[in-house]
Amino acid sequence: MSPGRALAGAGLTLATLAALSGTGPAGAPGGDGPVELTAALASGAALVQPLELARMIRERRPVRLVDVRDSSEFIRFSLPTARNASLREMGALQPDESGPIVVYDDGSGSAVRAWLLLRRLGHEDVRVLRGGVLGWVEDVLSPILPASTAEERSRFDSVAGLSRYFGGLPKIGDPAMREAAPVRAEAAITLISRRGCY
Repeated sequence: MSPGRALAGAGLTLATLAALSGTGPAGAPGGDGPVELTAALASGAALVQPLELARMIRERRPVRLVDVRDSSEFIRFSLPTARNASLREMGALQPDESGPIVVYDDGSGSAVRAWLLLRRLGHEDVRVLRGGVLGWVEDVLSPILPASTAEERSRFDSVAGLSRYFGGLPKIGDPAMREAAPVRAEAAITLISRRGCY
């Protein structure tokens, strides 16, 4: 992502937070106040890791997965069980006690904005997928892990099994040697689309 795009996304997120900050204090019907929301984002409590989400999907645990990217990107590649919804459609999601809502994007900042909106609309268990669609491709579909010690081999076997379940291609190696994440993820999405896995 270009620095300009990252700054624009951050600016829009801050503008959204500023706009929401006047809607009520913590404990009000609208949910947490801006201080609590900011703290949840900063601490990582609002994030779900790609491998954790993959386990939830494979084990058929209740989770509502919402892709907030453009519909053309959603059609090209999306996570299993995801539905596509724009920020304007967040209000149509009904509260559900059975499991969390997990939102993701492509690094544009839309997922954080969706998380803020859903929290302000009263949804208590909402999370953002760490790394978005690129995090999923990196950690689930094309993980690279060391496997020189018994502990590393055990972790590799566990992650490799999960990766293969979703059509991934896990590799043994040094994760530091891989290409830049966006380049590698884009290549993987193109390959997956050609294979027809999604």
